[in-house]
Amino acid sequence: MIDLRRNRVFHRFFLPAVFTAGLLLVANCAGMGRKPLPPRIQIADIQVQEVKALETAFQVQLRLINPNDFPLDVKGLSCDMEIDGKRFAAGVSNTHRQIPAYGSDTIEVSVYSSAINMAAALIQMLKKAQKTGAASEKLVYRLSGRLNLGGLAAPVPFSSEGALSLDDLAPR
Repeated sequence: MIDLRRNRVFHRFFLPAVFTAGLLLVANCAGMGRKPLPPRIQIADIQVQEVKALETAFQVQLRLINPNDFPLDVKGLSCDMEIDGKRFAAGVSNTHRQIPAYGSDTIEVSVYSSAINMAAALIQMLKKAQKTGAASEKLVYRLSGRLNLGGLAAPVPFSSEGALSLDDLAPR
């Protein structure tokens, strides 16, 4: 035989408690999964690090600007660099940084370019200089990649464009 008093207690107290706990859990999880705005990333400095027969390594310092109202816990990044619309170099960094809310910081990335990509960029630059008559032609670059954040967040894509001259690449 079913005890109706126990059944009433179950329906009156236990089910509302479980329902309330479920609502609180969903509300807390909704705040945790907020999608960050992509950071603004630009080249702060670039230097030739090493020249080998078939590749050149560059040390690129990237400025990361966090437009979010919460800090970004950066665990690493991967990036590709194009010059004048052609693939030029690629690199990764496993540098850990916490970019403060509405703040900025720099991350160094080693990027590598093959001798073929270097030669193609140089030929392209010489052709442009010959057409325009400019001795020091600017190279238009595009930097794109993914920023890996701590926690369960998916990688955040980024993209940046600008111009460099050969003087920017000269060893210091």
